[in-house]
Amino acid sequence: MKLTLLILSTLLFWGCATYQILPEHITRYDKGIEIVESQGAKSKVQLEIPQNEVGGLRRAPFVIHVGAQITQGEDELFDITHLLATQDGARVAIMSYQDVLDSSYSFAEVLQDFSIFVPMPAVVNNNFFTYPFFYYGRGSFLSYNFFFAPFVFDNPQDFQIIQEQRQARKIFAMNYLRENTLSVEQKAKGGFIAIRSKDIKQGDLFLKISIGNEEHLFKVYIQKK
Repeated sequence: MKLTLLILSTLLFWGCATYQILPEHITRYDKGIEIVESQGAKSKVQLEIPQNEVGGLRRAPFVIHVGAQITQGEDELFDITHLLATQDGARVAIMSYQDVLDSSYSFAEVLQDFSIFVPMPAVVNNNFFTYPFFYYGRGSFLSYNFFFAPFVFDNPQDFQIIQEQRQARKIFAMNYLRENTLSVEQKAKGGFIAIRSKDIKQGDLFLKISIGNEEHLFKVYIQKK
C-alpha cells in the first residue's frame, strides 16, 4: 500500500513539473510581457511571451502570441501549419484550435496579461451574454481587429467558476492563430499558440516560423524548477 502511494505520488510529482521560460534575445518588455522579434528581407515576426513559468499543479500550457507581416512580394498564407516547434530534433506538438476548445484549460490569466478582460456573464432578456474582447498587439507594425462574441450559459450563479473558464477558453480560441493572408498592403496578422506543458522538457525549444521562402528561428530555454 505504501509502495503504491509512493508510486502515485512520484507520478503526480513528475506529471506536475514546473518549468521556467527563458527566451533568447529579448528585444524589449511591455508590462511584463517579453517580446522577441525577427526581421528578414521580405517579412518580420514578433513573439510575445507572457509567462515566466508553465506546468505545475494547474498544468498551465506554454502560450505565445505570434504576429507576422510581409514587407515585400506577393500575398502569403499564414497559419499554424507554418510553425514548427522542436526539442532535441523531435517535433513538439502545438495545440490546434479544436484542441483548445476541447481542453480544460482556463487561459484567464494569460488573457489578463494581454489586457483582455474576461467578465462574468450577465443575464439579458434573450439569455445571451455579449461582451467585447480584443487584442491589438504590441509593436509599431502589429494591429488586430475588434471582436464581439455571444455565449450562452444556463445558470451563471451556480456555475460561476466553470463558466468563467469556458468563457476565457472561448475568447482565447477566438484569438488563436488560424489561416490568414499576409499582404504588403495590410498590417500584421497573428494569434495565440499553445503548447501543453507535458509535451516539453528541460532544454532548448526551437520555434521555426516560415513565411514564403523565409524562415524565422526563435530559441527558448526551458528550465525545470
